[in-house]
Formats: sequence, C-alpha cells, structure tokens
Amino acid sequence: MPQKNVLFVRFSSLGDIITNNYYAMKIKEKHPDWHLTWLVDSLYAPLVRIQPWVDSVIEWDRKNTGNAGFLKILRKVRAEKYDLLIDAHGSDRMAFFSFLSGASEKIGLKHDWIPFKIHDSNDFSSLLDDKDKMYLCPKYLFSGESKDEAYTADEKHKKILILAIGASFKKKRWPVQSWIAFCRLSAEAGWRMILVGSGVEEVQAAREIIKAVGSEQIVNLVGGLSILELVQTIDTGAIMIAGDTGPLHIARALGIKTIGLFGPTLVEKNYMDHLSQVFYSDCADIECENWDCQKPCLETISPQTVFACAEELLATTQP
Repeated sequence: MPQKNVLFVRFSSLGDIITNNYYAMKIKEKHPDWHLTWLVDSLYAPLVRIQPWVDSVIEWDRKNTGNAGFLKILRKVRAEKYDLLIDAHGSDRMAFFSFLSGASEKIGLKHDWIPFKIHDSNDFSSLLDDKDKMYLCPKYLFSGESKDEAYTADEKHKKILILAIGASFKKKRWPVQSWIAFCRLSAEAGWRMILVGSGVEEVQAAREIIKAVGSEQIVNLVGGLSILELVQTIDTGAIMIAGDTGPLHIARALGIKTIGLFGPTLVEKNYMDHLSQVFYSDCADIECENWDCQKPCLETISPQTVFACAEELLATTQP
C-alpha cells in the first residue's frame, strides 16, 4: 500500500496502552513505510515514545490542560492533514475528535447514538494480517534497554521474581499473609524478590511484608517508580507473580514468564491460556466482580502451590 501519514489514538489507560501497542506494532509490521504518530496522555508518553514501531508522539497533558489542551491538539491534527486516523478509543470524545480531525480516512468503532457516519470503516482487520493474534505473540512491548543491560555482572545468574502485590480493588489482591508466606519460602530458596505497585494501601502492604519476612532478598520499590521505570524493572525479572493488574500484562507483553492469580475478574480465555500459569480462586462465584463480597477469594490460593510453580518455572528459565 502507498506510504501514509497515520495518527494512532489511544490516550489511556496503562492496560489499554499495552494492548494497543501490540496493534501498533502489527500495523507497522505490515505497513513499514507508513509514518505512525501516536496521540497519548502525557503520563504514558515516555513508554510509547521508545517503542520501535512508533515514529513520533503527540502528548495530551490531560491533567494540566484538560479540554483546552484537547482542542489545541485537534487544531494541530487538522493542520497536519493525516492520511489515516485510527481511533483505538471508541469514546464519545474521540468520536468528536475523529469527525473534526480532517483526516482523509478514519477507522474506528461505530457509535450507534450518532445519526451520521463518523468513520469510513469500523473494520480494523484490513490493517493486520489474518494470522495476527495477540495471545500467540511472544513479545509486544519494548522496555528501552536489553535484559542483559538491566542486570549487573553479579546478578546475571540470580533468580529474580517481580511481585506485583496490589490491584485496583482489595478483592483482586492476594492477601498480605499469603505474600508473606510465599516470600519466606522464596527467601529460603535464595531467590531475589522485587516488590512493585503503587498507592497508599500497597505501600503499607509492602512495609508489612518486608517487616515480617526480614530478608535482604527482598527489594521494595512500591510507590517509587515511574511507568517507564516499572516496565524496565519488570524486564529484569525471570518471573512475574500478580493478580489481574497492569504489571501482569506488562510482563506478558515483555515476554516474561507470568503466574496469574485470578478470582473476582477473568480476562479473555485465549489470553489466560497463554500465560505461564494461572491459579484460580476456589469460590463458586468466581468472576463475580462483587467488590463487597465477604466470601473467601484469592486467599484460597495456596502460597506453597504458587511457590512450587515458580520453582518449576525457574528451573527452565535461562538468565
């Protein structure tokens, strides 16, 4: 196909940025002559900017500029006269943006409530090859540095686990006592552990884990990393262990072995089947998304079972 100046739009959130990074990669892989610009929230711009398949980035500082900044970017986009706009958002705001963008061709989701046509096509398949399936792709995120560069000479042969101890809802988190039991077993095995996450509750949980385990084998980085630093830290690990949260999906996108802990939420089956290992809550109401539920959930997943799985995965992982 002829060379095109393409605007790919996905502002947020982290999980959606990771998912859509796969599609940006595959679009560029099929159309290497296209110039792909990604319009993204400033929060995620450092991560998007280092992806090899992204040629340029437009940042929208939503936090500080709001709608005024949005309209300023719209004027900039109209002046650029893009050949193709790819709306990976599907929001009402993005429908407005697409309609006024001035792009020669627009591809995006259909909005049934709008009485006129916004996008020229609602079918993204023409941008990809038929064989493209995210769950089959071994890696679709670039951290900005190679794994070897992330290790020091003395660390190259150490067994490093990245432990994402939090999640957006308490019900999605493995209990602190489970993490403590797992970390004690891991410390005894001589593994190095790096705790990651953010938020007040996760910071407190990390302190409890560090105090209870009392091992120099644990490094606590909870609340201390930018998004790009988080990705680069995860890329130093041999295995990621996490619930249904952003760091788990980052690790999967980086090609890191992943152990997922699932209860009140599940994700697409093909995706879950291609994680290294998944443990499920024993609750009969799994995938209930009831954040106020009082039934045992992730606490039914045994630390000893997760440890045994990690041990098996580490045995087949090359530094």
